[in-house]
Amino acid sequence: MSEKNTWVYLCPSLLSAALVTMVAPAAWATISPISQSRNVSANATAIVPTITDTHNDALSAPGFAPFSAEVDPSALAFSPTSGLFAFASGVAKQNSSIGASAISGQGESSVNGTLLRGAGVSASATGSSGFDLVFLLNSLSTFTLSGLVDTASVVTGGASVPSLSNGVQLIDVDNGNAVLFSTATFDEAFLWSGTLPAGTYQLLADADVSGTSPASLTAPRTFNGISSYEFRMAFVPVPVPEASTVIGGMGLAGVCAATWLKRRSLARKAPTAEAAA
Repeated sequence: MSEKNTWVYLCPSLLSAALVTMVAPAAWATISPISQSRNVSANATAIVPTITDTHNDALSAPGFAPFSAEVDPSALAFSPTSGLFAFASGVAKQNSSIGASAISGQGESSVNGTLLRGAGVSASATGSSGFDLVFLLNSLSTFTLSGLVDTASVVTGGASVPSLSNGVQLIDVDNGNAVLFSTATFDEAFLWSGTLPAGTYQLLADADVSGTSPASLTAPRTFNGISSYEFRMAFVPVPVPEASTVIGGMGLAGVCAATWLKRRSLARKAPTAEAAA
């Protein structure tokens, strides 16, 4: 095959390869973590006259690796002479992961208490699961943020209802810490998607519970409360051609066009069979 014919057959393939390269997404990570604070903590206190039992526990993520943790302290106060009794427990959990193109987290906090009737008897507990990540979005990207937040509580005997709260937020750090997204209630499913420019962002999630109650003088009391969050945020870079690739593709197109025009010109000048006769 002649050199001219080789160029004619190769040009379409080379141009196709150039176009694929121009629109191919970047190979580096879509997000780069800057700082993080992920932790779980809980405490419990039980009191009867002359006896107080208190316990607490906390764990935090040391770095950006996946974080899976649970703390569950409990407290028990019991007087054998009077028969007075109080029990309390607090629980906090978290499973979270920070990847190259997605962030996910699940957190839950709960409390419960049981009190027999009597003066001077009380129980209290707290639980907290917190997620805080500041990250750099390296390029213009589409995104999807989905998940849910939920709360529930049950009390008996006239015990105080636990305080419950939770939330998920996305903040634009580069624009005055503007809140781009926030859950509106403590009980909802959410789905948000769109496009975000390159920049620095902060993703927050928390679930907090606090319960405390004195005992009744006439009947036993119990309290239970739970708060939770779950989310996943995924990014896909928007393809942007690099200037060098575009220029290279334009140059290749020019070479192919010139080759085709030259071949066409030579074909017109070549004598036909009738002229040769």
